[in-house]
Amino acid sequence: METKHNVQLTSAEIANIWTAYQTDSLSICTLTHFLDNIQDSEIRPILEYALQLSKSHIQKLRSIYTEEQLTAPDGFTIKNDYHKAPRLYTDEYYLFNIQNMGKLGMEAYTLALSNSTRLDICEYFTECLHESTKLYNKATEQMLNKGLFIRPPSFLHLIKWNMPKSNPF
Repeated sequence: METKHNVQLTSAEIANIWTAYQTDSLSICTLTHFLDNIQDSEIRPILEYALQLSKSHIQKLRSIYTEEQLTAPDGFTIKNDYHKAPRLYTDEYYLFNIQNMGKLGMEAYTLALSNSTRLDICEYFTECLHESTKLYNKATEQMLNKGLFIRPPSFLHLIKWNMPKSNPF
């Protein structure tokens, strides 16, 4: 069913697109620094994918602000907030950072989606949630391939050992 009246953004939706804009604009500066210093050719494509996502999000968010006749936040910019600097972290750190960006994105976009009511905003945050999941999975796969992934402890052997031989229920 199509809505025939102009549905305004809710305060939660405005807050969530503002937060998303700030986060993605900061990510662009951070990922640009990482890409300027990355040496591992297997990690580089994941950083490039993350940067492409952030740039795409900024374009979509600007479009929402324009359509709603709202002023977009200033955010962070390469021109004003990024300065070439010597390498600060290892390539492995970049990969861990990207995996955490995926985790945080999944959490943030889930909350944003659950607080949204307008269909276009819901669709935007759903798309971002899927993209964050894909980013997390790419980083995790690479961490597993490189032997860097820190697995949670497993206590299954203890549970099996202490289980009664017959089911008491």
